[in-house]
Amino acid sequence: MPTVTPQNVGNVSNVPALSSRDVEELTRLSELTAQANRAASAPRSGDERTGALTPPRSPVRDPEVVRRSDGTVKNLPHELAAATAAILDLNSRAARAEGLTAASRVVVEQFAAHLQLDRVALAWRSSSGRCVLRTISGLPTFDQRSETVGLLQAVADEAAARQSDGSWPPLSSVNRHALLAHRRLVEASRVDAAATFVLQDHGRVRGVLIISGSRAAAHDPAHIRFLRTAADCLVSTLSLNARAEGG
Repeated sequence: MPTVTPQNVGNVSNVPALSSRDVEELTRLSELTAQANRAASAPRSGDERTGALTPPRSPVRDPEVVRRSDGTVKNLPHELAAATAAILDLNSRAARAEGLTAASRVVVEQFAAHLQLDRVALAWRSSSGRCVLRTISGLPTFDQRSETVGLLQAVADEAAARQSDGSWPPLSSVNRHALLAHRRLVEASRVDAAATFVLQDHGRVRGVLIISGSRAAAHDPAHIRFLRTAADCLVSTLSLNARAEGG
């Protein structure tokens, strides 16, 4: 598999700051995208590739306009339209990837490059029930016994056990004691901050997205909101890739 470079993975640069209302609108869009993914995965009569993954049909035909499920149309602010288009483009690229590892590679490389993060990693739940690291940005291959992988795997285990997003330094005083692996990652990697986003599908933990870097990048409120919404949108696509691999 060819190494994915930032030029090959789209563009989510200059992510706009989103308001809480924007996030709610994006969340609704992610639900529409999940529905499109499920429809895309349904077998089609007369299709020799029955059950094969196909890019989801975007619920957004024009970046400035969203057609709701009830048929009504709503104009979106330019900032929200740009964020929506970026997420849907990434989702489409992940859907076209050949397998979960390739899809994960698209996701981590794009986020790392365009959000200016030192490291992005994705862990996915294996048949054993553990969320195992699948891809790390900047590393086409990696040794599972290396210190870096060990630190990231510990963070994935911690986030999956907590079943909630986390960060170090903490963005709030809640559950500081439950973020020891997050803290070790920051200290050992000599970065300013780290954050995790738990990917859940119908209430079940499917994976963990891990980011680290400068506090300006990793804890930027706009980045946090964007990544949380993107994770909610991407989980169904990644689940389809995993099922295609028998996972």
